[in-house]
Amino acid sequence: MPSSSLRQRKTSKKVPSEAANLSSPVTTKTTHASPSDTSPQPPQQDDDKSWRTVLWKHPLTWVLLLVGLPYLGWTMYRILVLQYPLLANQRPPVNISDPRQVLILGSMSSGTSGTATLLNKYLEIGHEDADTTWKFVRDGTVSWFHGIRYWKQTSIQSLCHVQYGIYRQNALGDNYGFGPTLFGPPQYPCPWWQQSPSIPQSCYIQACQTALKGELSCGLDGNKCETPFQTTLLQTREPWKIVASLVAKYCWNDHERKIDYPQLPKMLHWLLVALQITPAPTTTSNLPPNGVDLMVQYVDTYYSHMLQANLPKYKVEDLPKDERQAACYLMQRAGLDQIETTVYPPNHNLFQRLCQDESKDDKGGSKSVVTTTTTTTNVINKGRVSLEMLLQHASEDSIQRMKRLYEQLDYEYPQEATTHQPP
Repeated sequence: MPSSSLRQRKTSKKVPSEAANLSSPVTTKTTHASPSDTSPQPPQQDDDKSWRTVLWKHPLTWVLLLVGLPYLGWTMYRILVLQYPLLANQRPPVNISDPRQVLILGSMSSGTSGTATLLNKYLEIGHEDADTTWKFVRDGTVSWFHGIRYWKQTSIQSLCHVQYGIYRQNALGDNYGFGPTLFGPPQYPCPWWQQSPSIPQSCYIQACQTALKGELSCGLDGNKCETPFQTTLLQTREPWKIVASLVAKYCWNDHERKIDYPQLPKMLHWLLVALQITPAPTTTSNLPPNGVDLMVQYVDTYYSHMLQANLPKYKVEDLPKDERQAACYLMQRAGLDQIETTVYPPNHNLFQRLCQDESKDDKGGSKSVVTTTTTTTNVINKGRVSLEMLLQHASEDSIQRMKRLYEQLDYEYPQEATTHQPP
């Protein structure tokens, strides 16, 4: 009994204490933020982390970082170097009317692209481009369409409508060497905000007409061109090989492995019509033009105009295989071997450093840099279009044109073409 009563008394003492704990407020160590406390709260931190995660994982963020920022840096670099040079020893800006070192002319597929690539390793040379405000082409241009300087009068309006058609169809593709920056920065009369996403037709054509008026026939009869070049050279190549490259590029059906006239781009055809190289197609005929005859007409007409200008010429086949020797030869022909004929004096120093061993003989006298060699196989044709194929499609008039052109350009007419019987 005493022990049981003792346990009851102990139990009765605990109950009030537990009841008191249930009825009284629980004291915790939770601190409440005062209005003046600006420390971030856990939910807000989670939101910030989630937004940062989404931002860094978004593909547009990486496009901006990997593409946008480098492009912005490259654009600023060109502005500071080409338009507003800040350093005293920097090259001054070259405007459209300032003289440049060399203009090298040659028909399409005569190797002008390779020549521009070669010279651009040492100089600032453009290919079908003369825009010195945005491109590093301050030393000259290699081009076929600059031959318009020695072209007889043709319709500027027709040419500009064709150029706009090429721009609309092939904005990022092949413009056949007739692009908006061919002669320099285009002078669009419309404000810049109207030039996106595409330039209005009237605005584009006005800029084209302004450029062509300063170039068409400007090299004939003692006229002065808007952009002067210290030296103008004519690059030639064996005519049938030019035609083979053009046919392989524009008239070849890779699937059927044959010459296919419908493959010829319509805008290229209309460009040759605008240059009065070939007559316009009749509305009664839906047949495509004979691609081989058309290319023969182009090559023959182009070089006939250039030869009438009596330009100094060289054969692309005679360029040395060695890259440095070939560059030295072209730089010498451009006039960089003499300080008096060098437009930008540091380029003469470059020629001396690069070509000194090649331009001096054992006695210290001057000698020719050129070493006659044979160039590599054309990278466009790659053996697809043979001379036999061309002769099977060529008319008798085309064959006679080519024989005459071979003689004018000092090439030996191929024996295979001599014995071939026309279709």
